[in-house]
Amino acid sequence: EVPQEPVSQAFIVQKAALVTAETQQIKPLEPTLGVRDAIFSLVRGGSYHADFKDFIKSRKCLRETLQNESQSTPFDEIAFHEGNVPENVQRELESEINGLRFVDARLFGAFGGLHEVKDAWRPWERIRKPGEYPTGYRHMCRFMSMQWFRALAKYEYAMRIDDDVCMHRLLDPFNAMRQQGAIYGYGLRTEEKHEFTVQTLQPWLELYASSRKLTPTIPPLDAQSMYFTNVFISKTSWWWGPTVQRFLGAVYRSGSIYEHRWGDAPLQTAALHLHADPGSIIHVPMDYTHL
Repeated sequence: EVPQEPVSQAFIVQKAALVTAETQQIKPLEPTLGVRDAIFSLVRGGSYHADFKDFIKSRKCLRETLQNESQSTPFDEIAFHEGNVPENVQRELESEINGLRFVDARLFGAFGGLHEVKDAWRPWERIRKPGEYPTGYRHMCRFMSMQWFRALAKYEYAMRIDDDVCMHRLLDPFNAMRQQGAIYGYGLRTEEKHEFTVQTLQPWLELYASSRKLTPTIPPLDAQSMYFTNVFISKTSWWWGPTVQRFLGAVYRSGSIYEHRWGDAPLQTAALHLHADPGSIIHVPMDYTHL
């Protein structure tokens, strides 16, 4: 007998009312010919070129660092946005930053999506508790937890480097992952400081694991300890595994990304510690600052 998914009573998914990227079968992005890997970010919006000065500096830092470290693995660079970057600004930045490609994340169901039925049931405003984190932030948490790899499914490895990160040292991360057969690489481990996330996520994880008789492959299953996800690299195909998809589906159905502000970092960490093979997660040496 298959146990029922733990669900929040405040969030009952009405699948018939939603037409998302998954049901529309939106095709993932096509890599450039001969390219297997991608570096991606979710950029802050802006109406003018000047609004992206930090992003431009971030990408200049990245290219200078990779050149200094003799980066040899080619990659595509994807800048996801939520429909808040004008076309003319996109074209200006793409011409300025070699290999850059802007992609609307809503095409893949993020930030409300572009494929929902008009006036479809949208639970997040109803269940989001007042606080310092707006709905858009929680959309971002969902995108970075369970939607980014849908867009990048045709790439073998994808690396997130946020748009305010200035990289000072980074050896070829794609080569390092392949050499060690890794599925996930992190730059920093840290502590979840959002107290309500820890208070609500920890018992939910324990219920999820016990109800399925799961033993974490990389113990402990600790909501307070996490990989810092403003920079990470991962094998995209790993996230499509049936056990991982089952876990992420249960997280989504719980509604707690929106209700309790569960972030992408503790959720990624939990998925990895539940299902990744021991030894498949590596530390990627790097130095960076925030702009």
